Amino acid sequence: MISLILLMIGAIGCLQEIKAETILKEPVEFRLGVTEFFTNVESPTAKQLGQSVGRMFLEKLQGVGKKRIHSREREEFIRGLIKRSRVEELKKLDELFRKRDQLGLSSLKEKEKSTYVELTTRIHETMQRIRSLETLDPLRFSLEQEEKPLKWVEINQKGDLLPYIRSTYKDACKESRSDYLVTGEVEEVFGGIFSVRVVLYSDIAEKVLYEQETMGTTNELETLVDQLIPDLVTFLIGEEWGTLELLVQPKDAGIFLNGKLVGIGKVRKFYLPIGVYRAEIQRPGYQFITQEITLSPKEQKKIEITMEAVALEPIQVVSLPLNAAFYLGAERKGDTPFALEEVAVDSIGRIEKEGYKAYVFPLQSQLEDLQITLPKDLFPWKDRIEKKREDFYRAFGWFVLSLPLPILLYGYYENESFRYIQYSKSSRYDPTEAGKWSDRLNSIYYGYLGTLFLSSSFLVNAIVSLMDYLRTGEASVKYPDQKQ
Repeated sequence: MISLILLMIGAIGCLQEIKAETILKEPVEFRLGVTEFFTNVESPTAKQLGQSVGRMFLEKLQGVGKKRIHSREREEFIRGLIKRSRVEELKKLDELFRKRDQLGLSSLKEKEKSTYVELTTRIHETMQRIRSLETLDPLRFSLEQEEKPLKWVEINQKGDLLPYIRSTYKDACKESRSDYLVTGEVEEVFGGIFSVRVVLYSDIAEKVLYEQETMGTTNELETLVDQLIPDLVTFLIGEEWGTLELLVQPKDAGIFLNGKLVGIGKVRKFYLPIGVYRAEIQRPGYQFITQEITLSPKEQKKIEITMEAVALEPIQVVSLPLNAAFYLGAERKGDTPFALEEVAVDSIGRIEKEGYKAYVFPLQSQLEDLQITLPKDLFPWKDRIEKKREDFYRAFGWFVLSLPLPILLYGYYENESFRYIQYSKSSRYDPTEAGKWSDRLNSIYYGYLGTLFLSSSFLVNAIVSLMDYLRTGEASVKYPDQKQ
C-alpha cells in the first residue's frame, strides 16, 4: 500500500503545467444551415411563402465559401470554445473517476496497481486542464487560424431547407449539426403587406449575430431579400465584401486574379473581401493586359475588357529530314517545311515520318520558328508488335485445330461404352470378346486424355503468346525509345 501511494505521489509530481491554448479545440471548418422561414398563419399558402423566402436566401448565399470571426462575436466565440472544451474535459474526468472507483485499493494485483496509478495520473492531468481553461482570458487569446472554410449542412447541399425552428436556436443547431444558422419569419402585417425578418445565429458564441427586418408586398419578396443580404453576408463571412464581374473579348481569353486562373472569357466572383486585386488577361495572339482593381464595401463592379490582336508573322516549321507530315491536333496540315499562319489556344503539333520517331510539342505559346531534327527509329516497335501478333494468331490457330480431336474421341468412347454395357447384358456375352472390347475402350480413353492434354498445352501456349503480345504493345507506349 505504501509503495502504491509513493508511486502515485511520484507520478503526480511529474506533471507539467498545461497551457490552455494547447487543449482549446478549434473547429477545422464551420457548417452553415438555412431553414424554412416561419409564418404566423397555418396554411399551405403561408408555408409555401416561408419556403420561398428560405430558398431565396439559400440561393443568394451560395457564393459564400470562407468565414472570419467577426469582431462583434469574437469574445463570445472564444468563450464558447472554452465552454465546449471544458464540458468535454469534465466528461473525461467523470469517466476516469468511474473506472478508478471500480478498482478497490484492497487486494490489488501488480497489473491493477499500475492501472490505478495511471488513472490517478490522468485524473490530475484532466483537472489541471480544466483549471487552465477556467483561467483563460478570451480577450488575450489568439486563434490559430483566423479564416476557415464555410460548408453547407448536408440537407442544404442537396438543395433542400432545414425545417423551421420549433424550439430554440441552440436546439436547431444541435439537430442540424450546424455552427451558423440563417433563419427568420414572414409575417403578414396587414392586407397584402408582409414583413420579412432574418436572423443569423452562432451556435459556438450562443448569440444572435445579426437580425434585421423589412416590409413589402408578396411581389417584392426577392427585392426584400436583396435588401437584407448585404449586411447578413458581412456578419456571416466576418468582413466587408464586394462583387466583381469581368467580361473579356475574345471569349477564350484566360482571366487571372492575383495570379490565380479564375475563368475563361467571363467570371463573376461573389463576396470578395474588399481591397486591391491584380487582374491579368492572357491569350496567344493578343496583347497581354494587366489591371489593378479596387473593390469597395458592398460594391458590385462590372468591367468589360476588349483585347487588341497582335500581328504575328507565320511560324515556320522545318524538320530534318524534310517532307515529314505535320499535324495540328488530329488534322494533317501538310509536309515540312510548313508556314503556320495562326495558332489556336491549347493546340498540339506533331511531326511524323516513316522510319523516324514522332515529335509532339505544344503550340499554345509558340511564337518562334521551329527547327526539329527527327531521330531515327532504331528499334521499331511496329515490327515487333506485328511479330508478336502473328505468334499469337499461330498459337491460337493450333489450339482451335486441336479442339475436335478430344471432342471426337470422347464421343466415340461414350458410344463404345454404351455398346459394351448393352453387350454385357445380352445372351451373346462372351468373356474373351468382352476382354478385347475392354482393352479397346481403355485405348480410346487414354487417347482422349492424350489429345485433351495436347489441346490444353496449345491453349496455355496461346494465352502466353497473348500476354506477350499485350506486354509488347504496352511497352511500346511507355518506352518508345528503348529496345525490349
